[in-house]
Amino acid sequence: MRKISIVGAAILAVFAFSAIAAASAFAEPELLVNAKTFAGSVPVVTTGTLLLEDSGAGTAVECKGSFVGETESKLGLLTLVEAEGVNFTETVNVGKFATCKFEKVGLCDATPAPEVKPINLPWHIELLLEEPTTGTNLYILMILEWETKGEPGWEVMCTAPIVGLTTDTCKGETGADLTNVTGPPEELLGAFLENEELATPSVTCSVGGAKTGLVVSVATPITSTSGALNVSG
Repeated sequence: MRKISIVGAAILAVFAFSAIAAASAFAEPELLVNAKTFAGSVPVVTTGTLLLEDSGAGTAVECKGSFVGETESKLGLLTLVEAEGVNFTETVNVGKFATCKFEKVGLCDATPAPEVKPINLPWHIELLLEEPTTGTNLYILMILEWETKGEPGWEVMCTAPIVGLTTDTCKGETGADLTNVTGPPEELLGAFLENEELATPSVTCSVGGAKTGLVVSVATPITSTSGALNVSG
């Protein structure tokens, strides 16, 4: 029985933020809690829908839920803790998302439903500010490899005709667009953007090939029990 894996890189990393050095085209913004800098880690959560696509394989998977994580403010480390009540174990990546369905089946059978999980946790994140050309700051949360953990991504398993259990792996560096909302209420929104290679680069899939993996979402609030979040810089 052959395995293929469908992995649409980069989960709603709109969970985590840090102020660390960026490329020369970018400034150095930072995440604030109640308009103040903070030390240590803060919990973050977002509730919404992600669309994970491997255009080369013709497959797209939709996952809904509340994604819970925490971030260390200065180290740029994102740890995904829970999604829809399912816990993740960093060392073996055994956690999976509970509520996912096919938008496009592609190489997979329509049933059973796909199994989806993030891989290579924890992830390294960088908060960047694109130099504005319109007077409005454009913030980007980049999701990168953490030390030797491997490139960020996630895995979707499905059953395919003839070959049975299949696996196709898409992984790589990507990112999300961040927007401050002055309110009321004051909040921070995150979105993975389709057809926007600066904010949300496409990644490589083992079935679809280079630049076929993409994660897409609408703008979704990112919240913390520590207080109101916003980006400054």
